[in-house]
Amino acid sequence: MFDRATFTRDAAFDRATFSDTGLFHGTTFGRAWFGGTTFTGSAAFGGATFTSHAAFTRATFIDAAWFGAATFTDDSWFGHATFTGEAAFDRASFTGDAKFGAATFAGDATFSRATGLESADLTNVRVAPSAPEMRRLWPPCWRVAPGADGWQTLRLAEPEPASGERGGAAEPGAAREADS
Repeated sequence: MFDRATFTRDAAFDRATFSDTGLFHGTTFGRAWFGGTTFTGSAAFGGATFTSHAAFTRATFIDAAWFGAATFTDDSWFGHATFTGEAAFDRASFTGDAKFGAATFAGDATFSRATGLESADLTNVRVAPSAPEMRRLWPPCWRVAPGADGWQTLRLAEPEPASGERGGAAEPGAAREADS
């Protein structure tokens, strides 16, 4: 559809519905607005470059959402987004603020070698309980914590004390697949 396209101005897809695969591989965006957008097929943003704000607030990804090797050079908003299928952010690069507050991850989620997520907003992120066939790989700076309702949540990992410093034991820096 939009593979390798270049949007020199705002790309506004707010509240759109993509009933087939949304193809945006290698696309270059200025400001990208996908707020409230529904992807019933896969959403393929692999290798896309977002040179300004990227807004996926309240977007719904029914099938896979691929953001592998995507570059976010400004703020990116995934707050209240719902990932029902696979959410793949492997090798994605976040330079601006990354906001995932109140996002929901119900399926596979992989952030292998994703960078720039050390201060991401993870407020009220919900993660469905893991099943044996699920694959989950969070950034090393995130950890999974149990939620009150049987779901899980994500938190920023506490920094490990520098060598020779005194203090309590820090939680491991790497958040791994949740096994509850």
